[in-house]
Amino acid sequence: FPVYGGIPLKGKGKSTDAKKNAYEQEKAQILNRVRLACKNQEITRLCIVSDFSFDEQEKACMADLAKQLNSWGIETLITENAGRETAAWDTLADVGHVLMVCRIGTTTHRMVDEEMSFYQENDIAVLGAVTFTL
Repeated sequence: FPVYGGIPLKGKGKSTDAKKNAYEQEKAQILNRVRLACKNQEITRLCIVSDFSFDEQEKACMADLAKQLNSWGIETLITENAGRETAAWDTLADVGHVLMVCRIGTTTHRMVDEEMSFYQENDIAVLGAVTFTL
């Protein structure tokens, strides 16, 4: 599956204009790549999923992505801890398409393999992935 890009997380220290610009630029590129992929595959509903809990910065970023995708006519839901949140599984199956979120240094190949197996077993198509980078 395609990886649409990595979103650099803002550091714990003071945020510089260069860091902020890199963050916003990468987020815009990812959004446009996802929008085009959805358009080409005629996807109108998408679930952004992670197998971990978002921190506040990640949560805000995902909310921004979902808001923009919704404004482009792609109904977007966010589900964190999808592997453990059994109540969300029906939603994932109903939506039918997911965009996986990975965290560099946390998400392992094994975790991705397990998620992919779950999605395949339940006829959920994976559009691709985005990553959070440090």
